This record gives sequence, C-alpha cells and structure tokens, in this order.
Amino acid sequence: MADKQAAIQAKTIPHRIENFVAIMVLALIPLLPLMETIARGIFKTGIPHSTGYIQHLVLWVCFVSGMITSREDRHLALSVGVDLVKEPLRAWIVAFTGLIAVTVTTTLFFSSLSFVFNAFGEGDKIGFVPIQLFVIVMPIGFAVMAVRFMLRIPSGIKRWVAATLGVILAVGIGWYSLVDFLKVAAEGLLLLFGREPAEAFFHFFRRLGFDPWDSDLFFRGTGVLIRIM
Repeated sequence: MADKQAAIQAKTIPHRIENFVAIMVLALIPLLPLMETIARGIFKTGIPHSTGYIQHLVLWVCFVSGMITSREDRHLALSVGVDLVKEPLRAWIVAFTGLIAVTVTTTLFFSSLSFVFNAFGEGDKIGFVPIQLFVIVMPIGFAVMAVRFMLRIPSGIKRWVAATLGVILAVGIGWYSLVDFLKVAAEGLLLLFGREPAEAFFHFFRRLGFDPWDSDLFFRGTGVLIRIM
C-alpha cells in the first residue's frame, strides 16, 4: 500500500509542477500587455522588451501544453482505426507508432539541445533574462514527451525494442546536432574540471566504436557502417 502511494505521489508532483507552470505562463501572457497599458497611462512609458517576453512565453505555453497532452494521452497520434484491430496485432501497431513518436521527439531533443547551447552568445538576452532560459523549455519538453511515448508502448519486449530502436534512429538522424552539443559539453568539462575529464568524456565514445568528432557511426557488434551525409 505504501509503495502504491509513493508511486502515485511520484507522478502527481511532476504533474502539479507542469500544471502550475502552465497556469503561471498563461496568466503572464495577458498580464504583461495589461501592465504595459497601465504603465503607459500613468508613467508615460511601457515595459521594456515586453513583446520579446510575450513571444517567448508563448513558446513555453506550446511546450508545456505538449508535455501535458502527452501525459494525458490527448496528443495527435497515428491511431485511426487502431481500436478496431484485435490483439496481438493491435499491440504491434501501437509499438510501431510509439517507435515513430520516440524517434521524432528524441531527434528534436538532440536538435533543440544543440540549438540552446550553440545558437546564442553570452550577450543574447530578452531584457535582463538570458535567452537560453526561455528556449531551454524546448529540449526539456521534447525529452519529457519522448519518455512518455516510450512508456505508452506496451510493456515487455515490444517496449524495449521500439524504444531502443527509436533512440538509435534518432542518434543517426540528429547526429550532427548531437556532435555539436558534445563539443560544447567537452568545452564545459575542460573549463570546469580541467583536461582529464574532457579527454575521458571523448574516450568513452571512442570505446563504443566511434569518434564524436567524425561523422561516421561504426557499430562494432554488427559491423554496420552508417555514413551521415
């Protein structure tokens, strides 16, 4: 009983955080123009960069909404007519659509992660807020959605196969974005901890059979060479 309550609590805490963030962001979007109108009427000036704040709050609304809809299983899905199919074929169809969802969201996770850490400089801000704090919701949202799509796949071997294959395909599709992020991560390790952790970081990938600085993925176990063009 205690384990069941702990599991429920573990689910409700992230759910409450998502709901709270969604409410706060939705409240701020109309509140900022209202505050600016009042400020212009009283102080003859508006709120600096209010348009930029609103634009990026809309970005937060989109991704937090995506996380919530994936949580509630209300997102757009390739599921027309699936309910009419009998088991076990139905489970395999759900696993296949889950594979597609995991591949797409994980690929977008890699791309958005690279975007956050490579597309902006230290001085890029919206007002006084670094723009990375606004766009960080993109990789967070895609990561949450990818994990939830994995958990929607029927348990057992189907889930393991679909989730693993989805991540492998995502690594291949988003390889350049992943490499860009790895370079930034290595530079961060170098600055924070010195040369040895950075070298160990890339040595780990070379032990797996490929060099993060190259565009060739070599899977030693299968002897398959995939060239990312």
